[in-house]
Amino acid sequence: MGTLRRQPLIGVIGIRCLEHSVHTRREVFEPSSIPCPTPVPTPSRHPFPPTQKLIFDVLSALPSQREARHFLRRFDQQPEAIASPIPPPEPAILADSARSDRLGIVCLEPHLDWDRLVAFAGTLVRLRTLGLTPVVVVDSGAVVEEDDVGDEEEEDEGREVHAREAAIREVFRVVEAIEKAGGRAMGLYNGVLNVAEEAGSGAEGLTLALAPIHAALSLNQIPVLAPTACTSPASTRMLVPTRSVLLSLARALSDSSLLGLPVKAIFANSSGGLTVRGRPVSFVNLEDEYDEMRTTVGTRAARAPYHEGPNETPDDALAVARETSTLDTLRALLAVLPRSASAVVTSADSSTGIIANLITDKPAPLTPHPVPARRGPTPPTLLRHGLPVTLHTSLTTLPLPRLTTLLDLSFQKSLLPTPFYTRLETVLDAVIMAGDFDGAAIVTKEVDPFWEETEGEEERAIAYLDKFAVRPDRQGSGVADVLWKRLRRRYPDLVWRSRADNPVNKWYFDRSDGNLKLPGGHWMMFWYGPHGLGRLNSYREATGSIPRSFAAPGESAAGGK
Repeated sequence: MGTLRRQPLIGVIGIRCLEHSVHTRREVFEPSSIPCPTPVPTPSRHPFPPTQKLIFDVLSALPSQREARHFLRRFDQQPEAIASPIPPPEPAILADSARSDRLGIVCLEPHLDWDRLVAFAGTLVRLRTLGLTPVVVVDSGAVVEEDDVGDEEEEDEGREVHAREAAIREVFRVVEAIEKAGGRAMGLYNGVLNVAEEAGSGAEGLTLALAPIHAALSLNQIPVLAPTACTSPASTRMLVPTRSVLLSLARALSDSSLLGLPVKAIFANSSGGLTVRGRPVSFVNLEDEYDEMRTTVGTRAARAPYHEGPNETPDDALAVARETSTLDTLRALLAVLPRSASAVVTSADSSTGIIANLITDKPAPLTPHPVPARRGPTPPTLLRHGLPVTLHTSLTTLPLPRLTTLLDLSFQKSLLPTPFYTRLETVLDAVIMAGDFDGAAIVTKEVDPFWEETEGEEERAIAYLDKFAVRPDRQGSGVADVLWKRLRRRYPDLVWRSRADNPVNKWYFDRSDGNLKLPGGHWMMFWYGPHGLGRLNSYREATGSIPRSFAAPGESAAGGK
């Protein structure tokens, strides 16, 4: 693509139309708020047509009934409308000021190769079909490729102009990819962000006008923002940090009554999710884990199972800086967005993973055991503002009436408090509490019935998950993920049981290493950990002897046994 000519600051929105023909492409700049004519779609290179690809991604998510219902409520979807194509826009929509109820803030790494970019653009179109309207910001951190930097003696002003033009070119490359993928998009590089010269380019000095974004959304187009701002009073354009753009956009959308609520942030790149010591991180509870994560994110082990190559060092300084910056930016972004919002860091290739995350709003399960070395992007990382987590090793530090209420609400049954807490006084190992009684995991140490004195003392105890409870009004908000991550960190081996007809069992199947139906057929036993298979008989005997905790129908909880 040729060098971009500098344009005067005219009008509200700068739009570049890409007019295609068989042999040539002509670039025209128009200061306008009217959408570009959509080029005739070219045949897709993907193995599935767009609608079939959407169905494939949805089915690959394998949501449970609870997750499916939560998604449908959250995005106001009707089951028969999920796979419907985007209706063609009408000019009259502008006058109606149609509202997009669920917005996603997307930060996109620049200079992805064309096939990968078109594939990700197709994912954006499918997200829009499923009810999440993306607002895309092109990352300004690496908009100038090495070949474009020029001579080292180039003046700073020339570098700034070159970087700004590269950013705008990248915006319309994304627009072109979205239209090639069957969607509609509008590139916005003028009239959206403004900054006072004396304020600098930080988020505090930026102001964001939502009118151009609203115009694009009203025309059923995906807005693609350049990380450039107009200065006042000089009326010149400057490149601004991506973090500042994202925070300004998040604040403006959160405060707006005209546009929808931002519920998801997506950081798409070429490398995938976050890593710690060379291993993928599936979920981050920022409230509880940020400080620890910041000192280890991006680091590599001596033999990292992902991205391993002959020229890599144990700690790649560039990877550490990139992932630390991503972690810091997402923490600041989620602090601005509604508390129920979540963020995902993912490879632009991971269409199925992005769609699955939208539908289930949960992290992808990862095996806790070592995996073979392989190349390629790491699995996605889900981040939430999260909850504080407290650990209690004694019942004396807990208000038992509140814990009883949590268990009653979560299980929709009445706890038998006297026998339950009497047993816990002798076998309790820990109560992991999330938030203000939003959820709890109760773990006991059961005696291995087949333990022999010749074995070590550690082999005598079996870590048993006695109760895993989440308050009903907090289900689907990530509380279960917060508890589960803390369980996996504290207990390398764990066993538990669940009613055979429990609808939560699918969630347990995804997170266990194995399962077994106990005699009688009323209970399913689950376990994870490297010693599970070798202790199956012990697990079966121990879990089968645990007394019931809840009153039977018609039985008084106060007088139960």
